[in-house]
Amino acid sequence: MKPKYHPLKSLTLLSAASVMAAASIHAATLTTSGNINDESNWDTGTLPATGETGYVNIDASWPSTSAAGTLAITGDLVFGGGSTLTAAIDVVGFNPNSVTFNDVTVTVNDDIFTGGTTGNFIFNAGSVTNVNDDFEANGGGTITVNGGTHTVGINSPNTGYFGAQNNSTLNFFGGTVSADHFRSTASGTINISSSATLTVDTLSLEGALNFFSDWTGSLTATTLSSTDWENNIINTATLDGTTVTEGIFAENFLVTADGTTLSLIPEPSAALLGALGLLGLLRRRR
Repeated sequence: MKPKYHPLKSLTLLSAASVMAAASIHAATLTTSGNINDESNWDTGTLPATGETGYVNIDASWPSTSAAGTLAITGDLVFGGGSTLTAAIDVVGFNPNSVTFNDVTVTVNDDIFTGGTTGNFIFNAGSVTNVNDDFEANGGGTITVNGGTHTVGINSPNTGYFGAQNNSTLNFFGGTVSADHFRSTASGTINISSSATLTVDTLSLEGALNFFSDWTGSLTATTLSSTDWENNIINTATLDGTTVTEGIFAENFLVTADGTTLSLIPEPSAALLGALGLLGLLRRRR
């Protein structure tokens, strides 16, 4: 197994840190619960603009935009403070360079889409998402899930898709997601690492699927059996940038629960390696 490091995740964390550093210079705070698109709800009396960051630590609502709509805020947004964010239709990120969800519960009546090439949603530990329909990177944007608990398709059985499509990227780096379907279209990219854990019914993986050797979570698809995971991974996915062959799959991947669950074979712990080394030393002394 390779070292537990990959440049993609490090770059994502660095970008988030850069956004926070810039935010300390230009910041706005939502001081009145309500629509984040209403400038009177912000302490500055204006909506966060490009180069500024708006902080939302009280209950708020996302404007009722459809997938074709736009958010008037062009600055970045950071949600937290144990607040609740609701959306009557979609949560679509067109204009902001970054929307970060920390300690916040997000309830969406329809979809979460990044939308647009600059759309960038980041879900960190403490975030809770309840999405009625789809939760996908779309339209050229990026969704990064570092933590939290996310339920997709809560009121519409068999319609909740989690994944990436249309030249977009899903970085699934942590947290727990439950959905009906896990999918990527031919132009979608999914990266999986750290503690990312997913439970779905079905798979439809046509795009790039990249695993990293620091992944300690699991993917469960309840309708799979026998060699279905092998058929979805071998010669299609990568592990640390290397195409997964039959040999790499056998050496690194583990399929359990009657063929439904995929994970990486755990690396031996330092304590175990130390014990084996001591045992070898004792044998040599004898």
